[in-house]
Amino acid sequence: MKKKLMSLLLCLAMAGTLMMGCSSGEKEVAESSVSEEQSEEKVGSEEEKGQETQKSQEGVKIAFIIPHNNEWNQQFFEQAKKDCEARGYEAVVFDAQNDQQKQVDYIQSCITQEFTAIAIQPVNNAAVAPALKEAAEAGLLVITQYTMEEELGLNDIIYEVAFDQFGVGVASAEEFVKQTGEEGKVAIIAGPAGAANAEARTEGIKSVLEAYPGMEIVQVASCDFDRQKAMAAAEDILTSHPDLTAFISQDDNMSVGVYEAIKAAGKEGKVQIASIGLTEDGAKYIEEGKFLCSVSFPAGAFATPGVEMTEEWVTTGTTEDKIVGYYAVNKDNVAEAEW
Repeated sequence: MKKKLMSLLLCLAMAGTLMMGCSSGEKEVAESSVSEEQSEEKVGSEEEKGQETQKSQEGVKIAFIIPHNNEWNQQFFEQAKKDCEARGYEAVVFDAQNDQQKQVDYIQSCITQEFTAIAIQPVNNAAVAPALKEAAEAGLLVITQYTMEEELGLNDIIYEVAFDQFGVGVASAEEFVKQTGEEGKVAIIAGPAGAANAEARTEGIKSVLEAYPGMEIVQVASCDFDRQKAMAAAEDILTSHPDLTAFISQDDNMSVGVYEAIKAAGKEGKVQIASIGLTEDGAKYIEEGKFLCSVSFPAGAFATPGVEMTEEWVTTGTTEDKIVGYYAVNKDNVAEAEW
């Protein structure tokens, strides 16, 4: 009994010495006085936290809401799917077929089905803004690939894979002028009317061409990033403007349709094509001299950041915007270009 009492007093004295030796800044020494019971509780808590994180990771569902299922978006979703599978996430693609109301309906469905995150390329920013706000307020991570206008009031509650749509228009037009000179009659083959990305690309192209007095923009045709629509529009433009010298198309998929129209009209080599959004077909067309140029911003460069942002969100509760770059591609660098 006496031995036990002495041992107890000795332990208390040692504990007192340790406590007295701890200053407010000596966090490590203070932590060493945590009892064995408290340590076990802490370990148990960390294990539970790890189990909860694992469980939340296993239940992650990401909705990829695209405006149209063209070649670029097929590559985009394939990369997104690979990134999700590597993490045990579920990836679901929703093709709105350029219908803004379908995108709104898909967002509402994602809220109801309790998706973890939505990654969207809006058909029209303003049209989907209220639904995206509702999704964010419901606790979903909302990631947009198009910059939202400040007046929509979403920039504090959603995230962005940031990309300069205006800049890619500039890059394509500058490369076109570099190769053809400062004079010509040009038609712009654009994406959907009212779509933020299409409008920004058009403005970027115009900002370059309008700086040259010898350049004339004869028409801007909205073709919804659709190859057949682009081909039909190009046929009409070639008929209406027989002296046309070039098309600047906002998408490689549409540019292929434009080329078919030029070929059918017997104007190969007389009417040039500058493009945007390099694809595998586009790279081949540049190599073969059918396109002057395109602008590369690989689909995977958009897909992967969205999945990474979701992973950050579910593990830490927060994330931040990502930035995607781009560069002009011509015959000189197409062999090394990415799509």
